Amino acid sequence: MRRAVPLFLFACPVFVAAADPADDRAKLQGVWHSVAGAKQPVRVLVMGDKIGYAVGDATATPAVPGSAFVSLTEATVAKGVAELVITKDYTRKLGYRIEKDGVVVTLDDKEYPLRRVNTRATDPAAKELAGTWTLTGAEVKGVKLTPAMSGIESLTIVGDRYVVKAPGGKELLSSFYRLGDAKAGRADLDIFGMKADPSIAARLEVKGDELLFAQPLKPGGPRPTGFDSGAAEVLVLRATRAK
Repeated sequence: MRRAVPLFLFACPVFVAAADPADDRAKLQGVWHSVAGAKQPVRVLVMGDKIGYAVGDATATPAVPGSAFVSLTEATVAKGVAELVITKDYTRKLGYRIEKDGVVVTLDDKEYPLRRVNTRATDPAAKELAGTWTLTGAEVKGVKLTPAMSGIESLTIVGDRYVVKAPGGKELLSSFYRLGDAKAGRADLDIFGMKADPSIAARLEVKGDELLFAQPLKPGGPRPTGFDSGAAEVLVLRATRAK
């Protein structure tokens, strides 16, 4: 008997923001990026009670001066300041100012204008992609797997969230997503991870009540060009629309 294969290599925990009319947490929820052409791009991700950000390219070799990265971490938000708890004894402050066309954040006394990334499917053609899809099978490197072997029960695209559940209903992943132009039931899907950049560049296709979904095996890998797992390092999922 084949053993279950862990296919999702990262997960964003689910956090529910407490109702607090005194702060702007609800308005800040989502993914924010610098405007095009910014000399030092900044990305900020606000999910529930957690905030993460990246300045420049913190993964570059050699290091890019001024670059920094803080993964999603507990934060308090009030009166124009978000205080991120990095460790028990160390915090970072991120100033913010909500404006009509976006938000201006302040890091290390520098201001960065940001715009919200569209993490909601607004294209009418995208409606056929939305909903919950129950897994019927998977493929990795040409090998077919049952849903139980894949460790995945369902995929859900709803509102601004992309959710993956394991058998029994346990959430493996809940994150923001960006849906590309949906044409003839096919679309590109960017799933955001801890670094406020798309960590999974996926592709999906819907035909009636059937879904085909392909993603690279490793976060940050290239977007699949098709749904043949034997031709590339991709995970292919097949699912039907939940009734």
